[in-house]
Amino acid sequence: MSIVGIHATGDCLRLCGVSTDGALNFSENVEFARPISLTDLKSPEEILAPAISETIPDRDAPVCLALPGGAFQIRRVPLELAEDVDQRSQVTWEVQQTLSATDDEYSIDYLVRGSSAIWVAIPNVCIEALGKAMQACGLTVAGLCASPIAVAHAIRRHRPKGRTRGILVDAGWISVVDLEDRNLVSASAHCPREPEELTQAAVRRLEESDSAETYVLGDASVLDHIQGSQVGSINLLHPDTETNSDTLHSVAYGAALYILSGKTL
Repeated sequence: MSIVGIHATGDCLRLCGVSTDGALNFSENVEFARPISLTDLKSPEEILAPAISETIPDRDAPVCLALPGGAFQIRRVPLELAEDVDQRSQVTWEVQQTLSATDDEYSIDYLVRGSSAIWVAIPNVCIEALGKAMQACGLTVAGLCASPIAVAHAIRRHRPKGRTRGILVDAGWISVVDLEDRNLVSASAHCPREPEELTQAAVRRLEESDSAETYVLGDASVLDHIQGSQVGSINLLHPDTETNSDTLHSVAYGAALYILSGKTL
């Protein structure tokens, strides 16, 4: 059975079917008449769920959605406590303070790295709405993940050794992940105020990469701007061995790998 990873962003829905050994089975995309908004994620029964249901070859395959920027929060924060229970309490407190959130407003996952923690918070209203809408279409949601985490999983599959960086430029957001021998070291997502700042931010991140092998993901127009900025050659990340699909399919591919990993960050 395949896991189907999905990335809905801009005016396109991208799907990748992945077998249990991580091999890519298929990749598809569905174009919409208008860009997908956060409202569509909170009310997926209108557009998203029907489009996914009509496109998936195997309706019994569980699905995982990689959420676009703005639909999740991700941070790296100092961590002072050693015990697992205390660490979760501290991370939960950090999320609530940062987002002015109540106890049950977000689903929180985190990863401890030395004296710091990387946390991801996804609104429960989004989780519940997507699960309900997919179920109504006869589909099973295996999970949701933040798009930078999906990128991290795609990079792990492509290059499991050494220092790597992934830069995702997508729908007005730039997300960056850094890994060391498959281990997630840092992750961030940022929305510049002005559209032209997006490419500039991506170029800066490329220039800061030092010796890390860096991979870039984005739509064709963004990649053209980055490649024309005289930063030298850049590595484009495609899902598995597929080079004909656009790089944003790697986000959908990584979402499926996230499920296969046991939902690890």
